[in-house]
Amino acid sequence: MYPNNLRKGERVFRALIRKRQKYTLDEVVTRVVRRSPALTAAAVRGTLDLFMEEVSEILENGDSVTTPLFKAQCSISGKFIDPDDYFLTNRHQVKVNLKPGNLLNKMAKRVRPHKVESHLPRPLIELFTDMTTGEVNAVLTPGGPAVIKGTRLKFDADDPEQGVFLQSEDRQLLHIGSVLRNVFSQIVLVIPVGLSPGAYQLIVKSKLKTQQLRTGELSHDLRVER
Repeated sequence: MYPNNLRKGERVFRALIRKRQKYTLDEVVTRVVRRSPALTAAAVRGTLDLFMEEVSEILENGDSVTTPLFKAQCSISGKFIDPDDYFLTNRHQVKVNLKPGNLLNKMAKRVRPHKVESHLPRPLIELFTDMTTGEVNAVLTPGGPAVIKGTRLKFDADDPEQGVFLQSEDRQLLHIGSVLRNVFSQIVLVIPVGLSPGAYQLIVKSKLKTQQLRTGELSHDLRVER
C-alpha cells in the first residue's frame, strides 16, 4: 500500500502489484510449449504471427475483432471543421481501442490478491497504543506515554528531519521531541501537551542508513478528544 498523493486533501492509499514480471511473446510461446509438448515453438509462433497479422488487417479495414481475450476496434480522434473537412494527420489521429474480453474479465474476478509488505524500504507503523487509555490506533492523550510498534522505525535523533511527527487536520506538522526508546521495532514516547482537539496523522521519518528520507504513516487517524 502506498499513499496516493494525487488525491489532494484526502488520506487515501493505493495498492501496487509487487514483483511484476514482464513476458515477451517468445517467452509466452515457451510457456505454451511447456504446457503442450506436442506443439513446437515454431508452430506456435507461426500461428500467433498469422493471428496478429489478420487482426491488424481487420482493424485497418475499419472493422472490429471480438475474442475471449480482447475486443478491438479503431476510432478517429480530433475535430473536423465542417462536413467537407478531410482527415489531416496534424489534426486527427487513428486510435486503437482495446477492452478485455470475457476470458480476461473472468480471470480478474477469479484473482484473490493478498497483502504483502512494500518492497520500498521505509518505516512501517503497525500499532499505536495510547498507554493512558489502552486504546490502539484510536486516541491521543496529551502528556501521556505511548508506544509505536512496527518495522524499520529507528531514526537518527540528532537529525531534525527524522523522528516522530503528528500532522494536524490543517496540515501543520509537529515534531515529537520526547522519545524514550528508539529501536528498529518499537518507539516509546510522550505525547506532547497542549494538543488541540481533533484528528492527527502519525508519521515516522527515517533515512534508514541511506541518504534519502523515507516516510511511514499510520493508516488510522488518532484523535484528541475534547
